[in-house]
Amino acid sequence: TATASVGAVTAMLSNVLIGRLNRKTVLVGLSALAVGSNLLAALAPNFWLLLLGRAGLGIALSAFWALSVAVVARLVGANATGRGMGIVTLGVSLATIAAPSAGALISDWLGWRSAMALTAGLAVIAMLLQLLSLPT
Repeated sequence: TATASVGAVTAMLSNVLIGRLNRKTVLVGLSALAVGSNLLAALAPNFWLLLLGRAGLGIALSAFWALSVAVVARLVGANATGRGMGIVTLGVSLATIAAPSAGALISDWLGWRSAMALTAGLAVIAMLLQLLSLPT
C-alpha cells in the first residue's frame, strides 16, 4: 500500500518537478533509488525502515514510468511515437501484473527479504543498460 500510495502522488508531480533536467540522468537516478529502496527493504531491521524503502520504490517506479513515456516520444520520432508509447505502456502493464505474483512466488521459495534483494539486483542490471544505451 505504501508503494502504491506514494507512487500515485509522485506520478502526478514527477514531470513537473523534473523540469528541464537531463532525462538520462533522471532515469538512471530513479533506477538507483529503486536499487537503494529495495536494499533498504531487504535489510530493514524494523517496520519503519521497511515502509521507507517501499515508499522510495513507489517514487522510483511511478516517476520512471511517467517520464519514460515522454522519453520514448523523443527517442523514436514522430512516425513511431504511438508504437513506442504502446510498447512502454505494455511493459508497465505486464510488470504490474507479473511482479506481485513473481514476488510472492520468490518469497515463498526464498523469503521476502531475498525477493527484495533479487529485485534490487535486477534494478542494477536495468540501470546499467540505461547507462549504456540511452542518449543524453
